[in-house]
Formats: sequence, structure tokens, C-alpha cells
Amino acid sequence: MKKNIPGRRSSFTSGILVRILIFVIAWAAIVAVSIYDRELVRPWKTMFREGEPAAKDFYSPYSFTYVNEVETEQKKRYEQDRVRDVYQREIGHLNGVTNELQVIAELLKQPLVEGATFAESIAQAGLKEIDPAVAAEIGDLEMPEDFLTIVKEALVVYANTNLLSLTQKIELFKNGMNSITIADGQSTETYQVAGIMTLNEELSKIERKGEELFPKDRKKRAVFVGIIKGALKPNLVFAPNLTRQIKDQVYAETQPVYDRIV
Repeated sequence: MKKNIPGRRSSFTSGILVRILIFVIAWAAIVAVSIYDRELVRPWKTMFREGEPAAKDFYSPYSFTYVNEVETEQKKRYEQDRVRDVYQREIGHLNGVTNELQVIAELLKQPLVEGATFAESIAQAGLKEIDPAVAAEIGDLEMPEDFLTIVKEALVVYANTNLLSLTQKIELFKNGMNSITIADGQSTETYQVAGIMTLNEELSKIERKGEELFPKDRKKRAVFVGIIKGALKPNLVFAPNLTRQIKDQVYAETQPVYDRIV
């Protein structure tokens, strides 16, 4: 008859203990996986419970980008409203003065009919932009051709000078227009209304300009002042069609607002 030796377990008992240990380890592993499965194994398949915070990182196998129509329209309208009123510089009257100066230059080249005066020739020329009385004084000036050249150069400068009437400037400020856009050919530039001269402000400088050009010839100075003062007018005219055209262009060129779903 076999006897059990103290301190030694049978192989059968040891096998049972090993199986129990493996079962416990396997069960613990299953429980651990079920708990941490959302964050470690399959974060994109997470099923959240009510009130439970979402995982820090969230993944999606697809993302979608689309145009946000509402915000795009708001952006387009905003950019469109930022377009200031557009003005154009009207210098037709200055061109008229320049043309009449050329007529005067041609009369100076022609010999006077016996007994006639230069003033009579001017009267027959039918000047509309230049005061005939002022023009008649040109015939008595020394080197009148050089004088006419100086006047034409001054007109070119004034053709590129922005002038508002005092009424225009007041109305712009009353309507909250602190700046306007001035179109010159294909280019446009924004100007602060406060920095644009009024006609009266510019006219007040003509006397000083005449003194700078003709410091020693009072007669030339007087004729110069008379021609320039008669030539200057407010030259900025509101262009509604061009304003609408630029507004429509800005509206069309404004980029859409995109949203993304991930």
C-alpha cells in the first residue's frame, strides 16, 4: 500500500492549480480589455455612456468639407459693404482752358491787321473758358509764349489735384463718409476726405503760387492768377455705376467659407 510523502503534492493537484491560475489570468485579461478597449484597441468604435466624458482623441475613417452658405453670404456682404463710394476726376473744363491757350498762342504768331488790336483778335476768337479781358493782357507781356507754357504746366498739376466743393465735403462728413475711392483710369485709390482740399482752400494758394513763379513781374502774376482762378472748379464727381461695378466684383471674388466634418 502506497503512502503519501509529506511535503509533496500529487501531479493531479498541481494540474488543477495551474488550470485555475490560467483561468484567473485569462479572465483578468478579458476584463481589462473590456475596460480599456475604447481607448487602446478600437477608439473609433467607442460607445459612450450617458454623462461619460469622451476620449481625448477621436478618429474617423472619413472627413467631409463643404461650403457654409450662410457664413459665405455674410462674408461676401461684409466685403461688399466695405467698398467706399467711387468718385472720378472730371477735368474737361481744364482741357478746355488748355485748348484756348493754344488758340491764344496761334493768335500771337499771326501779324495783326493794320489798325487792329490783340484784344480785338481775342474777342473774335470766342473764348468760353478764359475771360477775354484777361486773355487780351497776354499780348502785352514780355515773352508771352514762355508765359503760356508755364500756365499749361500749372494746369497739368491741377488736373491731378483732387478738389471738392465745401458743400460736398460737409455732406460726406454728415453721411459718415470719412474716406472715398477715386478711380483714375484702371486704378483706384482710397483718400481720407479730411485730406482733400476744397476749391476755396486751393484758390487761396493761387496768389502765393503766382508770386513764386513771377516774383518780379506783377503783370504776369495778375494774368496767371486770373487764368488759373477761372479754370479751377470742384472736379470730383460721384460715379454710381462704377461704384456698383466694383461692389459686384468684390462680391464675386470673395472666397467661400468652408466647414469640415471629421
